[in-house]
Amino acid sequence: GTVKIDPLALVQAIERYLILRGYGRIRDKELVDSDDDSDDDLDDSLNTIPILPVNTKHKIQFLIGDHVLPYNMTVYQAIRQFSPLANTNVIFHSSTSSGIGTTSG
Repeated sequence: GTVKIDPLALVQAIERYLILRGYGRIRDKELVDSDDDSDDDLDDSLNTIPILPVNTKHKIQFLIGDHVLPYNMTVYQAIRQFSPLANTNVIFHSSTSSGIGTTSG
């Protein structure tokens, strides 16, 4: 499903969230997912997990284009630094008759 990400969240926090949800590891086919797990429990567990040391081996890599994002960077910083549109003066107009955005420079 859809996950809303706070732009000020660290990439490392997103990795922890996904790992707690079962991403980044090989699943046992006999493992049965429990519907009793709630997002509230998950949010509480995120608050109790210490930040991983710098030399910790990460299980998930996040990329924007070909750039691997540093784990100590916020989502906002990563988009500003690595997004191809962040370094241009492109303005998007979405009020066209076709409904498709156009660019102007």
